[in-house]
Amino acid sequence: MSDKNSQGDKQVKISSDRHKLLKLLSAKTGKEMKEIIHEAFDMYYEKLKEKE
Repeated sequence: MSDKNSQGDKQVKISSDRHKLLKLLSAKTGKEMKEIIHEAFDMYYEKLKEKE
């Protein structure tokens, strides 16, 4: 049996409004939703590191 999270992927619940926006950003940029989330996370993390 195959587990879709077997490669270490995790799920995060977001509101339906944010999901719609994420789908729109994905369509406009041609990037996968996962990639957009990774980039946003990385930018947020770098911003927090600057404040330390």
